[in-house]
Amino acid sequence: MTEIRPGKLTDYPQLVAYDEFIGDRRQDFQAGGITVADQDGQIAVAYMHIESAAFLGWPLLARIRVHPEHRRCGLGLRLVEAAMHDARHPRLYATSEQSNIPMQTLLGRAGARP
Repeated sequence: MTEIRPGKLTDYPQLVAYDEFIGDRRQDFQAGGITVADQDGQIAVAYMHIESAAFLGWPLLARIRVHPEHRRCGLGLRLVEAAMHDARHPRLYATSEQSNIPMQTLLGRAGARP
């Protein structure tokens, strides 16, 4: 079973375990910008970070990461879909390097338009 929920500061150690580039996200947790996915009793096996006004004043999907042992299970898609249906984000932007085929595919599956 998968649960998508707002991230809590207590999730941070779990996220650091699989994202060495996470940096200091305390303010993002406090501002409600981190959303996590729990799966089958395991806490925060995936997360996304949305910056509320980073793209011309609109929300930007800035980061999405999935623990290596939980990839290819649809968690990234569930997170993106949750963000797209979040009333706080009437419009949501995302960027990706052209060479990042997995992210391009994920965004396409979620219904994002170029």
